[in-house]
Amino acid sequence: MILLATCLLVSSPALIFSAHGDQRNKLIESVIFNPEIFRRISSFFPEGFTVSSLQSFSNENFLLANEKEKIVVRISNEMMNFLVDRHSEYKNSFLAQKAGFNPLEILFFDLNDGLQVTQYLEKATFLSMDELDNEKKIYEIVDLLRKLHESKIIFENKFNPFCRLKKIFNFLQVQREEIPIHLYDAYSTISKLEKILEWDCFENKPCHNDPVPSNFVLIDSSFKLIDWEYSGNNDPAWDLAYFSSILSFSNEREKFLVNSYSPEKADIIQAKMNFFKPVIHLTISIWAALQSLENSPKLSRSQFENMSAEHFEKYQKWILSEDFTLAIALLKKYLSDRNV
Repeated sequence: MILLATCLLVSSPALIFSAHGDQRNKLIESVIFNPEIFRRISSFFPEGFTVSSLQSFSNENFLLANEKEKIVVRISNEMMNFLVDRHSEYKNSFLAQKAGFNPLEILFFDLNDGLQVTQYLEKATFLSMDELDNEKKIYEIVDLLRKLHESKIIFENKFNPFCRLKKIFNFLQVQREEIPIHLYDAYSTISKLEKILEWDCFENKPCHNDPVPSNFVLIDSSFKLIDWEYSGNNDPAWDLAYFSSILSFSNEREKFLVNSYSPEKADIIQAKMNFFKPVIHLTISIWAALQSLENSPKLSRSQFENMSAEHFEKYQKWILSEDFTLAIALLKKYLSDRNV
């Protein structure tokens, strides 16, 4: 077992905890006070702490606090450990912190299962949906992503969206005796597009690869990015496409996003974004189908099923759209022009 820690607390804290909701209480008891977890990280627990659950779709995050100190414990699940390269996550999180993009100080990190302890961001506020109606805020987010993409950070790993999709699909196959035929057919169709990523028009730049609103935090009037699980070298258009797709941006709002990022490269960036969109929606659809199999306290089974159906419809819309066909044609032309 490889453990990474940057500091150690000496005292043995008194175990006092509180939470809201019977289901959350049971969850907290089962994870925070799980003997295996407690053995590894109890030295970081504040004296006389209380426990509360923090919102997260993919992991279980808990705030442990007393009057003087607050830490956050992240406990990953089996699916996330299957999908995420923890060595790359740790290295990239550290590099992003050094470069000023990641505000979290990692106190403890287990490379085997992603168990993590970080300092709580006391003065941070998360990006709200209301702020996304503000073009100034969108520009600030785009500026942050552009600075990351143009930074001198050197990630050792490459993020391939098709590889992540394959992993999620394979995990679904393990969990279900029979894959829904519509997901199987869609996966078979989109897998054939992976070879397009080998075209020279795609770049390899440091990317976050999971820029959902909850991963943006505002600290001292400046946006930062947390949760670097999927970080790695990729084409910057993926970050832009993912952000736009998650938020269902209108054509007008997306045009503003692209022009804010790089007006001189707007056409090729938009084409790459449109190429990525079916991959994004199918990935989320299969991920939500997986979540619907779990007894999750976050959303009900029917809510995850609805999420899966919604993103599958968006996948179908994009894979059959004229914009997708035109995107492939423009990428081919761009590649041909560069090779002349």
